Amino acid sequence: MRRLRPSLACRSPTTGNRAIVLPDITGSYEELLRQQADQLAGLKIRAGNPSLRTIEKRAQELFAAEGVSLAPSTLSGLFNGSYASRSRLQV
Repeated sequence: MRRLRPSLACRSPTTGNRAIVLPDITGSYEELLRQQADQLAGLKIRAGNPSLRTIEKRAQELFAAEGVSLAPSTLSGLFNGSYASRSRLQV
């Protein structure tokens, strides 16, 4: 499995705003899921390693108007790299 290059923050030469340079995203669908899971796990740790229930509750607060929910089972799939999105089901 290919390891991710760390994301780098840099300044845009035209606007001076900070931008995030994303890692190379070439690879199979399964590799991309693994890369996404690695990135989400890093974000979760930087956010204080909240439980899946805590993330679910926070998502409900943030997206109450849209009626969106993130069930712990969906979150678990995202964090372990096994989540199959709608796009995968349509292929």
